[in-house]
Formats: sequence, structure tokens, C-alpha cells
Amino acid sequence: MNKQKSPKRTIEDHISNGIPEIQSLFNALRIEIKNLDGNIQEYPTKPYIGYKLLAYRTLFAEIHIQKKKMEIHLRPIDYLSSKLTVNKAPDGHRWTLNLLVDVYSKNDLDDIMTLIKQSYKEVL
Repeated sequence: MNKQKSPKRTIEDHISNGIPEIQSLFNALRIEIKNLDGNIQEYPTKPYIGYKLLAYRTLFAEIHIQKKKMEIHLRPIDYLSSKLTVNKAPDGHRWTLNLLVDVYSKNDLDDIMTLIKQSYKEVL
């Protein structure tokens, strides 16, 4: 029996899930993330777009693009204050990046970048 590989998802595939405002927000966010460090790898998987440092091979953020929001998964650390609500995924999920933040508009860009920077610095 031949197992067919599912086609690889691209960044564009993920972006197409969102409404135009979410697409624009993602494009602005990915630029900010890439500007953190020249050694950040961005790669799409089936459920999310991951960001990791090449030297450490460790994820510091996952972005799940949905129709009207982005769900950002971050490393399990104590985050300094933010206007955004950080929720913990249920323990049964056993996710490495188990802190979740929903982002709905460009007004949240600075706040989510503050959290992503903290997650990034935890990997260093």
C-alpha cells in the first residue's frame, strides 16, 4: 500500500486562512520577528508557522493563522506584564510552547512583540 505524502504547506497557504486584516498583521509581525536576529529560521508546518534560532534549534514562537485572529504559542516562562492575555494550554496537550496569546489587530503588534522577544531571549 502506497502512502502518499501530503503536500508541504507554504507560508502563503497559511496566510490565505486569514481575512485581509490578519494577513496584513501577520506580514508586519513576521518582519518584526525576523529583525530580532539574522539567525532566525521561519518554516511552515501543517498546523503552524514556526520560528526558531538556527544555532539552538529551539522554537520560540509558533503562529497559527485563523480567519479572524492569530494564535501565538510561546515558551513556558513567566512573562512580564502585557496588555494581552496569556493563557496556558491544558497539560494534556503536552505542547512545548504551551502559552497562548490571541492577536486580532495591528493595535496589538507592539504588545505581542514584547512577549515574543521574551520568549526569544529565553532560548539564548
